[in-house]
Amino acid sequence: MEALEFLRTNKSKFGCFASNHFNTREEAVGFVEKLYKNGARLVEVPEDETLREDWRLAEEGGPYSATLLITIPAGEEVPVNVVIDAEKPDEKGQLNGRLTRIWWD
Repeated sequence: MEALEFLRTNKSKFGCFASNHFNTREEAVGFVEKLYKNGARLVEVPEDETLREDWRLAEEGGPYSATLLITIPAGEEVPVNVVIDAEKPDEKGQLNGRLTRIWWD
């Protein structure tokens, strides 16, 4: 699911995304918006890494995830400091033309 849609439609009463890193939903939205502003083509919350247990939906009101998948267009550079904890930047400290996964533990 596209990340902004996940964040804006999630009805969780608690943190619905990486609550150990983002204190509020608005902080998470701001981070995703920053990714788009700095060149990400698509930012997604992967379905297979989204927790949707019955108890969670009943007690918390929505699913939870701590993972983003970021698609960066080939040929464009996105500064690594925009993508914290990103995996394997190139030797120039750039992420270029691939899918990048971010996970907060």
